[in-house]
Amino acid sequence: MNDQPADYSSIDSFHVGRRRKPNFTEHEVLNIIDQYDTYKELLHSREASKSVIAQKQAIWKQITDNLNATYPQVERTVDDVRRKWKKLQSEAKREVAANRAAQASGASTSVSNKQLNLYNRILTICRPASVSSHFPHAVLQHQQHVLPQQSTINSNHHDVSFNEQSSDKVDSPSSDLPNGVSGQLDSPGDESASLLGNDDNSTSPITNYQTTSNIPSQQTHNPTIAISCNGQISKRTLDKRRKLLKSSVNQQNLNHTNKSYVQQQNSLRYESLIKRKRTLELTSQKLLNDKQVLLIEKKNIDIKIATNECETKRIAIEKRRVELASQKLQNEPQLSTNGNNNNNNNLSDQEDHDDNDSLDDMSDFNE
Repeated sequence: MNDQPADYSSIDSFHVGRRRKPNFTEHEVLNIIDQYDTYKELLHSREASKSVIAQKQAIWKQITDNLNATYPQVERTVDDVRRKWKKLQSEAKREVAANRAAQASGASTSVSNKQLNLYNRILTICRPASVSSHFPHAVLQHQQHVLPQQSTINSNHHDVSFNEQSSDKVDSPSSDLPNGVSGQLDSPGDESASLLGNDDNSTSPITNYQTTSNIPSQQTHNPTIAISCNGQISKRTLDKRRKLLKSSVNQQNLNHTNKSYVQQQNSLRYESLIKRKRTLELTSQKLLNDKQVLLIEKKNIDIKIATNECETKRIAIEKRRVELASQKLQNEPQLSTNGNNNNNNNLSDQEDHDDNDSLDDMSDFNE
């Protein structure tokens, strides 16, 4: 990470944070490792669906929130935590490989056991667990298949041990090691042993695995098998055995991984379908609610229209009343004029009648 040599006497020395923030403390790193170990099944999934990606982002967000809640002294972001985890992975691979190279050459190492245990735990989390769980069974199957064809079994039925010191560098995985470092990750067995937290001084399961020969020695004539005089298997034969073992282990791991991957994908699809169903139900419920709201609004509009119609009728009636009142007022002067004329006529008639009566009386008197 840094070009300058660093002092690895403390576990805090390899925790490098961002420039503008303090470095990750030992407790923060352990908290990140514990939380990643809890969610590693889903975080190791390689499905590119939107649901899985969203779940991964949610898990990283939850890890960051838990870290900030536990250690609130420095607020970490999701990018900070993910970047720190990648740095821990690369450093764990480099330091474990360098430690094995130092032990193979007999040199001393400055990495403490506490750091090595932490590195091994990180590598254990990053590797699939199926390798270590199925490896002993694969070793037994390979030994049962190969031993009858070997002519290196002693006639006294003594124990036979495999010597891998001559071909340690043949199958070492260079992809996990930096340039210039020659590690001793010889086989899947070596990786499983280191990932499970075994001591780095211990050799691979093939080296430690001793087979007690109860099978009579068989003389096989194979020009490709070269046997030394001391009963040890040659490098060429050992390489062939290792390749066969590696292919069988890889095939079993592939089958198991495919099976677990299919099961995991089926469960994720089932969860996705359930979420979609729930979303559709909520959408339909929302549409029903909107429909009810529209019906209520329609009723309100109808009521307003009816109210407006009633108001229009009331205004028309009031207008008619006003017209009738105005007509009545116009007709009253005419009636008063006609009444006066009638009174005058009646008075004149009464006077004429009185005159006539008086004349009649006078005539009667004269008679």
